[in-house]
Amino acid sequence: MPGPGRITEREAYASAEVTQIQQAAATLGEDSDALIERLGLPVDVWLNDIAYLQAVPMSVWSFTIGGYQVLKKWSSYRDQEVMGRPLTASEAREASGIIKRLTALVLMQPQLDANYETVRSSAFPWTEQI
Repeated sequence: MPGPGRITEREAYASAEVTQIQQAAATLGEDSDALIERLGLPVDVWLNDIAYLQAVPMSVWSFTIGGYQVLKKWSSYRDQEVMGRPLTASEAREASGIIKRLTALVLMQPQLDANYETVRSSAFPWTEQI
């Protein structure tokens, strides 16, 4: 049976983390406060008893695909009690890669939504007679 996943919720980003978010916002041409609001508060995602991924945005931790919380599902099946062995360095790097890809999706969400609306509004009206 998979483990529950373990996170530590934080009240705010550290100043160095805020600086990185501000730089990203400038690159994206967005307001940094709006970007922080979209990302949500940070959580630390524990990989084992001593190693964790720091400052994962809550929107990334809670991101779902097909009804499953991606990071929680991934980490729950890599729990030491489930696998019978510690997490490998390669698996830890994979977790970091997953977080980067999910973060990119969260950052692209406004553009993805706008693209969807454009496509939806210009779709052929199949219900009309030809």
